[in-house]
Amino acid sequence: MSVRSACSKGFRSYLAEQHKTNINLSVSKGMIAGGLASGLLFAINRFAKLDIEWYYQLAPFGLVTAASVGHGAITANSGDLEHKEAFDAICSKYEEKDEDGE
Repeated sequence: MSVRSACSKGFRSYLAEQHKTNINLSVSKGMIAGGLASGLLFAINRFAKLDIEWYYQLAPFGLVTAASVGHGAITANSGDLEHKEAFDAICSKYEEKDEDGE
């Protein structure tokens, strides 16, 4: 999305896009961390011969991913003030240019 189109759509649209990006980042981080945790548990189970069932070895993936998504959802609004300031700073330049051109 270009800067001019983001400004023309308004702050609510811009903020929704920022929240969507935040949630997507949380999902990605959770899946990576959960995958690493499950992989580590798999390796420990294999080499230490702990005989942990396969579905318990997948549990860290789901739990860490869910926790990361939950954290992302809870903190999604924490950066709204900074997003508002950034939106106003950038879009005010475009509004000034539009006023000069008319």
